[in-house]
Amino acid sequence: MVSYFPVISSVISAAFTLLLGVQYIRRRKKHQLMWTVALTMFTLSTALAFLSEINGWTVFTYQVYYFSVSPMVAFMGAGTLYLLAHKPWGKYFLAYTLIVSIIFLVLVFTSTVDITQLTAYSPPSDIGGQPMPSNVRLVSPLLSVPGGLLLIIGPLYSFYLDKSRKYNLLIALGGA
Repeated sequence: MVSYFPVISSVISAAFTLLLGVQYIRRRKKHQLMWTVALTMFTLSTALAFLSEINGWTVFTYQVYYFSVSPMVAFMGAGTLYLLAHKPWGKYFLAYTLIVSIIFLVLVFTSTVDITQLTAYSPPSDIGGQPMPSNVRLVSPLLSVPGGLLLIIGPLYSFYLDKSRKYNLLIALGGA
């Protein structure tokens, strides 16, 4: 049975991506650019998850899906750091994110994907990283863990600075 949650998430995310992109064009804030990149990756990954349930995975669509997930979290974290800490920490973490993302990109698209693992999951969107070799799967947490921590710690810090920003508690909960 096909789940429509990924396509709904993709459509909503595409709308938010467009709005955030327009906001970046108007205001030129670096955190908005990084969040736009991250939301674009989220939109892509959820669209591919939905398409996988209809057509199954191809090696290429799985590689694009797998690549889009971990850097997405790191870019969200980099945006959060830019918003709260500004320079130089935002610049350092963005440089780290870009370097590790490029390494991850090369590994994802040059590694051999295990076809039997690729077709074994039902529904296909539950696939995770199993079809990727372990050396590729080891790089993924280098992006998702620090990015995820920044997504949790950043809003908590913002709430600590201004208790009226209760929405930050929901953002931190969403990051967890």
